[in-house]
Amino acid sequence: MKKNLKLIVFTVVLCAVSALNVKVVLDTEHSSDLAMTSLAAIGEGGSGEGGSGEGGNDQTPCHTFTVGDVSMQDCRGIKMYARVTITYTCEGKKLGSCSDGVEYYFYDCEGSMIKHDEYITPKSCGQ
Repeated sequence: MKKNLKLIVFTVVLCAVSALNVKVVLDTEHSSDLAMTSLAAIGEGGSGEGGSGEGGNDQTPCHTFTVGDVSMQDCRGIKMYARVTITYTCEGKKLGSCSDGVEYYFYDCEGSMIKHDEYITPKSCGQ
C-alpha cells in the first residue's frame, strides 16, 4: 500500500513538472510565432498592385503597400530578432484612403517585445 502511494505521488509530481515545462516552452515559442505571423502577413500585403504608369492613365485602386525588414541580434551565440520594421506607403490614383509611415518593434534576447513605436498617418488618394 505504501509503495502504491509513493508511485501515485511520484506520478502526480512528474505530471505537474511536465505541464509546467510545456507551458514555459509554449510561452517562449508564442513570441516568435506572433512575429513570424506578422512577417508572413507583411509578405502577403507587400505584394501590392503595381501601376502600369502609362501616360497618366494609371487607374490603380488606392491602397497601402507594406514592406517588412528584420534586424537580428546575437544573444549568447543564438540569432534573435532585435527589431522588426514595417514601412507603409500610399499607392494608387483612384479615390480612397491608405496609411503612410513606419512602425518599429524592438525585442530583447528572450524574444519578448520591449518597445513599439508607430509613426503612421492616414492619407487619401485621388483628387
